[in-house]
Amino acid sequence: MVKTSIALALMLVGLPVGSGAQSGSVAVPSAQQKLVLSYFHDVLDGRKIDLVDNMFRPDCALHFGSSDVKGIAGVRSMVERIDTTYSRLATEVHDIFESGDKVVVRLTHQATGAGTLRSRIGNYDINGKSITWDAIVIFQMKNGKIAEEWVNRDELGVLLMGAQRGVYWFGSRLTIADARRVAPHNNATSLQVTAAVLAGIVWAIEHPREGIVEPEEMDFERVLEIAYPYLGDVVGVYGDWTPLKGRERLFPEDLDRDDPWQFKNIRVV
Repeated sequence: MVKTSIALALMLVGLPVGSGAQSGSVAVPSAQQKLVLSYFHDVLDGRKIDLVDNMFRPDCALHFGSSDVKGIAGVRSMVERIDTTYSRLATEVHDIFESGDKVVVRLTHQATGAGTLRSRIGNYDINGKSITWDAIVIFQMKNGKIAEEWVNRDELGVLLMGAQRGVYWFGSRLTIADARRVAPHNNATSLQVTAAVLAGIVWAIEHPREGIVEPEEMDFERVLEIAYPYLGDVVGVYGDWTPLKGRERLFPEDLDRDDPWQFKNIRVV
């Protein structure tokens, strides 16, 4: 039974994921779109770091999977690190969309390594190696400059409900870029799922006489030790969500507003 479950899990996560999206183009980019495109093509690809001062607001913030970059000095430092990490960087923009003060870009970076890639999960020799990764990036503009940037990431975790302090979320936050630095050709979801499968297989090999066990009977510290390098940021945060939030917007419901955690508040009839 255990062998069958492992084999099935590997088959499921190994299914190829195709995409029917095609590269898009904008005939007449807006001023906001031109600024974002210049950031990728001129600053990152073209290494024109002096343009940063006129592109970003002094109080700008860039949010990545494992860290944040704040202020113009932080952006310049990030660009300098990119220049020393890669001897060549080319960005292909597939789609660019705009809504109000937001600009969204779907792109692919292609780079040639120039030394050591330093990340939170270790150092990697990428000198002379070709590296490709995809990203979806959201920009918020203000007064003609970039105020904030978010790089897309996957979040997979467990939500514990009912505590007096509020809901508690514990899980993995991983960008597709971080995922492909660890395991080329993967995405964040595939690593977050298969990391647990890998940890289970290793644990089973290390404990060949344990027989069939429930997950709760396994050494969780050993399992996390194996899976952790593939999960990006593993964090726990409290929130204020309850099953009553956003209810009855579309139709009236029979809810228990005195006790938010009653099962009748969780089901939708």
